[in-house]
Amino acid sequence: MIKLINKIKSFLFPVKFYDSIENIPMWNYWKIEETSDLKYLAIGKNYDKQFFYDKLKAADAWSKVNGSYLDVFGVSEHYRDVLMLKRDIALNEYAWERNREPIARVYAREAKKELEAIQKGDNTRADMNEQIFIIEKEMGFEVDPKVMTIKRFYSYIKGINNLAKKVNKNG
Repeated sequence: MIKLINKIKSFLFPVKFYDSIENIPMWNYWKIEETSDLKYLAIGKNYDKQFFYDKLKAADAWSKVNGSYLDVFGVSEHYRDVLMLKRDIALNEYAWERNREPIARVYAREAKKELEAIQKGDNTRADMNEQIFIIEKEMGFEVDPKVMTIKRFYSYIKGINNLAKKVNKNG
């Protein structure tokens, strides 16, 4: 009964998702990276409260966000591995929740174990905070992670890195 009510809610009140690095705020992107919870793709939601959203549409939107990231910035092998594992987790969890496919649950657990092994020792949140500090210091303005998009953020980082290379090259 609850599933039916949630399906009706999702039909009557569809959730819109961020679908590009041009519109997703840094904070939302980092929360997804940190938690693997695609609810942070939902636009204008109170993430502390439970709400229903179409996980397949969210996975598609996440794919678009990552695709636009790759188109603009490219990707390292490490990051590509992490993305593929997160994709596998999301798709298998969806298959388990939607169709109760037992093998999907097993695949999701294995992918989570692999992801944890890869991420052990990663300190992305500290790196992000350090990057925000550098942008604020070098650019002279405060960065609001809930407003600044991923594209703008990484464009600033790229610009600062290029300036630093030029300064180092010229002495």
